[in-house]
Amino acid sequence: MLQKCQVTRVPPKVTRVPPRLQKCHEGSNCHLGGDSSSSNLSLPVHIHLPVLCLAYWISCGCVLLHGNTSGLLGLWDGNQEKEFLLPNGAFLDTNSNQTIIHYKFGQPWATTANDSLFTYEEGKNHNSYVDVGYVPIFLDQDDLVFDNAGLGQQARDVCGDNKQCLFDIHTTGKVSIGMASKQAVELFVAVINETKTPGCIPIENRLQNGSVQRNDSKDGGMVYKFRCNSGFRLNGPTVIHCYQGQWNGSKPSCESSADNSTPWYVYAVVISSAIVVVIVAVMIISVRCLNSKRKRNWVVDITQPPKRRDVLSCDNGGGDYLTENQELNVVEI
Repeated sequence: MLQKCQVTRVPPKVTRVPPRLQKCHEGSNCHLGGDSSSSNLSLPVHIHLPVLCLAYWISCGCVLLHGNTSGLLGLWDGNQEKEFLLPNGAFLDTNSNQTIIHYKFGQPWATTANDSLFTYEEGKNHNSYVDVGYVPIFLDQDDLVFDNAGLGQQARDVCGDNKQCLFDIHTTGKVSIGMASKQAVELFVAVINETKTPGCIPIENRLQNGSVQRNDSKDGGMVYKFRCNSGFRLNGPTVIHCYQGQWNGSKPSCESSADNSTPWYVYAVVISSAIVVVIVAVMIISVRCLNSKRKRNWVVDITQPPKRRDVLSCDNGGGDYLTENQELNVVEI
């Protein structure tokens, strides 16, 4: 199993087993290549005997490899929707079943006689090892049917739901190989879990019609602040930050303020509505005042004699004098 990286330099010819592999025994780990500390790239090989079963992967933190892998490794750029990069530059749907992946992704990357890295013995060539009619057994099949019922039961007892283990026992008929595959998968998962948490990938430090300010924290996080030039307004968040490879937002854009100004007809409607409201209010107040004047009456209550003579004016313009033993009490109703 290869994961995430690609070995770009391969020895042109291997004629014997390297001494370091000769010292390996069942269950051991052999680290091949140069000093991995300088490139942060390692290739551990796990060997099980008596059958040589190489459970291998590449673990790396190489920044230069990010976005630059291809072939059967796919494209490693952190986007799970773009995994299966085809030779023509297109991408196969990540959710495709293994049959489609085999024929539409794997087969197009098959080597030819011109680009093969292998050398061949006398009388053999690239075509000697190519079987175009071969149809593999795919792991996403509902169930593997064992011709030997006893072997099938033994495989399920050993493998459980590990598909790689079941596949290898079904294909080879050897339980030991299935167990080796299961251990390899478990070891691979452990390595992935122990891998350093991915860091944040910087975004473009440029904003059209605006400016960007970037601040990095000691824990590997990043903070971006965005600001637009005069005459432009921000469309999106003012600040975004990243922690452990996860961004809480996306980069905004600066739009022209003129493009987003309120249309003139909106102001016209608002002003017209205000004028109508004022006119209606004035009319209501005038009508109420007029009705109030028409309904006003006066009642004269004479109870006690006044100390002086008063004159009561009436609506018809006439008047009457009160006597000394009368008191004028005028009540408005």
